[in-house]
Amino acid sequence: MRNIMDFSDEEWSLAVADLAIQQIRSLQIEITNLNQEAEKEIQIITGWLERHLTPFQEEIEWLERKLHDFMTMQNSKTIDLAH
Repeated sequence: MRNIMDFSDEEWSLAVADLAIQQIRSLQIEITNLNQEAEKEIQIITGWLERHLTPFQEEIEWLERKLHDFMTMQNSKTIDLAH
């Protein structure tokens, strides 16, 4: 069977138009399937990223609390440090 894209303008008929509609539907289903698969992969990657970022975020929060406590103990809003 010939590929629908191989038909010249003069060769188009109702039968070829029907084949084109079927091909469009088939391609739309493929697009939907690919989008669904991509969404699943995105969710996997997002979950992986969150699991790996959480320890860093928790450490940052802990360090910020410690710095805040230290500055409170120093009774100062700013302190001179090397960094």
